[in-house]
Amino acid sequence: MNQIHLFSTRSGYLRLLLSVGFIIAAALFVSWTATADDGAITAGMTAHLGTADVGNGEKLFKRRCRACHTNTKDGPNKTGPNLWNIVGKEQGAKEGYRYSNGLKGLGGHWGFEELDRFITRPMDYIADTRMAFPGLRKASERADLIAYLRSLSDAPVPFSLN
Repeated sequence: MNQIHLFSTRSGYLRLLLSVGFIIAAALFVSWTATADDGAITAGMTAHLGTADVGNGEKLFKRRCRACHTNTKDGPNKTGPNLWNIVGKEQGAKEGYRYSNGLKGLGGHWGFEELDRFITRPMDYIADTRMAFPGLRKASERADLIAYLRSLSDAPVPFSLN
């Protein structure tokens, strides 16, 4: 009963408005800081690739990708397709893998920017993807992983692909 009384006066209303305002401001701040490096804008991925750490990309692959993908030449598909020589290849067209209709219909190639957008949050890149991976938020980690994926080839594509 006392709590209801606290907000039934003018000063109580003011306290309520300040509390609600603080909560909204805090939520906006948290949202802003969460998106500061979430990769919503990927136009600079090729710049990040210049400082990418392929070794760290390999570690990221082992921790985040290996459960569903293989990375060896002529390796088998698993839940996801084999990622050997994926950079520069047509999207949704790896022979022997059954892609979702949305991914098959994308067209285009897996360039650095496309991989960056996909790895950031696959479901934002293609709505009906079957890939349950939530994505990598840090642009530097995505660059490391993409540089590693680029290395999975007998003839890696040049960084000037896009």
